[in-house]
Amino acid sequence: MKFCNLLSFTTLVGLAIAIPDFYEKREAVSAKEAALLRRGSSQCKTNEKVNIEAPKPNIWDTLSNDELNQVVDLLYDTYNLTEIKDADFYSNYLLSIETLRPNKSDALIFLDEDGDIPDRMARTVVYFGEGEEGYFQELKVGPLPVNENTTIEPLSFYNTNNKSALPFKYGFGDSVLNTAKNQFIVDNLNTTTLRDVIVDLIGVTFEEITCWATDPQIFDPVTETTAAYGTCYILTPNDAEDLVPIGLFYKFDMTGRDVSQWKMLEFIYNNKVYTSGEELYEATQKDDFVRLPKINVDDLSWTIIQRNSSAPVRHLDDRRAPQLVETQGRRWAFDADEEYFTWMDWGFYTAWSRDTGISFFDITFKGERIIYELSLQELIAEYGSDDPNNQHTFYSDISYGVGNRFSMVPGYDCPTTAEYFTTDYYENNHHYNRTLSYCVFENLEDYPLLRHTGGTYSTVTQNPTLNVRFVATIGNYDYNFLYKFFLDGTLEVSVRAAGYIQAGYWNAETSGDFGLKVHDVLSGSFHDHMLNYKVDLDIAGTKNRATQYVMKNVDVEYPWAPGVVYNTKKIAREVIEKEDFNGLNWPENGQGLLLIESADEKNSFGNPRAYNIMPGGGAVHRIVKNSRVAPETENWARSNLFLTKQKDSELRSSTALNSNALYDPPVNFNAFLDDESLDGEDIVAWVNVGLHHLPNSNDLPNTIYSTAHASFMLTPFNYFDSENSRDTTQQVYYEYDTDTKESTWEFYGNDWSSCDLEIEEPNFDDFTYGEETRINKKTTNAYEIY
Repeated sequence: MKFCNLLSFTTLVGLAIAIPDFYEKREAVSAKEAALLRRGSSQCKTNEKVNIEAPKPNIWDTLSNDELNQVVDLLYDTYNLTEIKDADFYSNYLLSIETLRPNKSDALIFLDEDGDIPDRMARTVVYFGEGEEGYFQELKVGPLPVNENTTIEPLSFYNTNNKSALPFKYGFGDSVLNTAKNQFIVDNLNTTTLRDVIVDLIGVTFEEITCWATDPQIFDPVTETTAAYGTCYILTPNDAEDLVPIGLFYKFDMTGRDVSQWKMLEFIYNNKVYTSGEELYEATQKDDFVRLPKINVDDLSWTIIQRNSSAPVRHLDDRRAPQLVETQGRRWAFDADEEYFTWMDWGFYTAWSRDTGISFFDITFKGERIIYELSLQELIAEYGSDDPNNQHTFYSDISYGVGNRFSMVPGYDCPTTAEYFTTDYYENNHHYNRTLSYCVFENLEDYPLLRHTGGTYSTVTQNPTLNVRFVATIGNYDYNFLYKFFLDGTLEVSVRAAGYIQAGYWNAETSGDFGLKVHDVLSGSFHDHMLNYKVDLDIAGTKNRATQYVMKNVDVEYPWAPGVVYNTKKIAREVIEKEDFNGLNWPENGQGLLLIESADEKNSFGNPRAYNIMPGGGAVHRIVKNSRVAPETENWARSNLFLTKQKDSELRSSTALNSNALYDPPVNFNAFLDDESLDGEDIVAWVNVGLHHLPNSNDLPNTIYSTAHASFMLTPFNYFDSENSRDTTQQVYYEYDTDTKESTWEFYGNDWSSCDLEIEEPNFDDFTYGEETRINKKTTNAYEIY
């Protein structure tokens, strides 16, 4: 990994902001404006922290080090736990500990009624293997800190199957299981016979490939057997194995905890099934055996994502790209202890999770709660393919952990003005303290929020936004999550995807229906990325109503034009009375609006105060209807959006333990949809965004963020009596007097004077990579292990 030409940014830069022409042309200037114009060069302020005190403690926050250690000690004292590095399927071991967030009903009493602060509780997952049947179990530990009243109890309150335990036979992809699977695959492929087959068919040795099984495992509820498909990839120097599959597949039986009883079932090559390595070898010795084209391993340069050093530098690209600056200091504030943030009448708390990354709570605007909870729930990737490995690929990304990934790269993932925050999580007997986990920064968008030019005036309002971003690298993909707050009370949620595609091997006979040929022997396997967000809107309280404005094509005969029929359009307001098992899909041609309204409060014109849930790019849902691979685990994905009545027990639409529990998942979203009334109730929207990704040659070597993008927006709709950014000073008003021919300008206290700016170098020393490595910016082409 190279960090070439790291520039020293700690340089005084004379910020020569050109004064616009209108300063010279205007004839009438106010005294305040004149004073502003006379201001000389001064030192700009940037990255200056503004600290505040949160109105209440953060009741959703990550467990502290002391709390984690107390829970760990209690669990070890209570159960015969083994360190996970030494564990097997017959051991007891600890997988994870996180905050068990309080019920909303308790939280609102604390927030709105000055009630008691909810007890601090922990949710933990422990594997128990010492009994006759192994199982994973969710446990509730609390209250915290640990005292004589602290208990450990099975936790099933949030699980729709009412079970706290997940049988081993369903499987969960922890490090113990993955280690066993990988070792089994190596033992069964590293044979004399198959080594010869690999050299013959692939053109490389066994040491030059890496092999694994795909997810999920295949549990058959009738026979109670468990199987898995897998394949191998050619090793590359830059971890681009997903781009170089070899076209040889296998299926193995992994039923039970006795690995010695697992067995390889079959090998698949060129769509033909062989029941053993020997049968495959014997087939290769026959004259009629058809060999597929080999990958050219001597030229894998097309997989490299570093700069092409032999390419000429683009015109003017030797200059540093534009940088974001804060010329008069930071304009947002935070309480670091409580992870509470404010910006331009917005306020919110954040919390962190190993499974889902960042969540937002108690989001207020101008003193009123708009959203109680905004949180990512799940990401899935579902493939369609002619090969058994990709066809059986259905990733549940929260099972790998969206929030347990690598640091962001300062100055590149976020502007140099951003503040980065450290997060903590506990997994596999380790407490991780991850620096640069998410960033917060104010940005000036490249378009105004508002403008208009009239007969005698022109006005433009700038469009600053507050941005909260984190990046999760999950295997081959890097997801860029962004939450953008606007001056008018609008909030945008977006995600972008980059990274290596999980390619398939191109079979000229069968691959064309499932993807495009993107390289010599490479199929860009067609797949879906689907993401689910929980949006618990509280519009002027918790008594809300869901409505749609439907836009219809109609024929109308007006009383002022009798006998004349006009083909025109009408709107019709429809109340969504109940939860709908089928959910909602965005209307064709955008002919409709979805509102969450207050059931009690109206604005001055008699309209219910409301927020509009608006689809952005990537307003898609799952294509597959009757999946054999994941029949019951992620039912939230079949439509664009679902609305449910808020229940404390319906905390999440999915869980990491769902990943292999194909027929009886702990959380089956279908159970949320039981025809309850939504009229006048506390309503939760479960919003889906995603991509139907048909990879093409522009995805090589990497998919790029600019095109792989999905989003939705939450925006006021009759919530106020008017658009609510008119109080910002970030605007200009020009007026021309037609009689006197004079111009006047109003800048509302802002000025365009120049200043000297010191741009600080990003702190690359805070970058952490994996568990034990840290990028050392002082080296240009390597990283050091600490």
